[in-house]
Amino acid sequence: MMLHGWKASSDVYLKVSELLSDRYTCISYDCRGHKRSGVTGAPDLSVLAEDLNEVIGKLCTGKPVLIGWSMGGLTALEYIRKYGCEGISGLILVDVAPKMRKDETWPCGTYSDDEFYADQQVMQEIFFAFLRQYYIRQGPGYAEKTLQEQWERVRTRSMDFDLEAMKSLWISLSNGDYRVELKNITVPTEIFAAKNKRAVPQKRRHFIKHTLPQTQKSCCFRMRPMN
Repeated sequence: MMLHGWKASSDVYLKVSELLSDRYTCISYDCRGHKRSGVTGAPDLSVLAEDLNEVIGKLCTGKPVLIGWSMGGLTALEYIRKYGCEGISGLILVDVAPKMRKDETWPCGTYSDDEFYADQQVMQEIFFAFLRQYYIRQGPGYAEKTLQEQWERVRTRSMDFDLEAMKSLWISLSNGDYRVELKNITVPTEIFAAKNKRAVPQKRRHFIKHTLPQTQKSCCFRMRPMN
């Protein structure tokens, strides 16, 4: 079961599904407000987790392995918060920060409170200006040319998304805290994250590596291109 990131779609898993389809049944879908999926109200991670639980119940004959990239990883952690690990057989998290906002207990988030409220104000006024600033914050270690190419792809794809849903989900992502859920994982888990220290702070990598139950984890920190 493959869960995409914020302002992405299930299309990001087409190649992965092709590579795995001879051995596994691969399922991916567009989350609410993303590309082919409609939206009602203001969705948050709790709603996405409920959607995931419903999809698992309807489409899976056994216990699936959840693969979550970015927002998809947080959706998987919200699912574990609500339903536990009894209904899944494994977990793969890709580029997932268990808490995005910094505070006195968590210095390795993406946002300070001031940055969060400033971006929230910009998002309400000029959504595309917010998007560009968001990608700059997420990829400080990448070359400007790569960042510009990523931005152009995002801007081109923006017609595929409900902007109000994107705003609501971004606020939910920014306010989430899943550090406890990492401790509660009871299935084999694989972690993938960028090795770049500017993109993924050393303290965050250390926290993730040492928080998961020792018998359940495999951590792989390596650089990957933005694509």
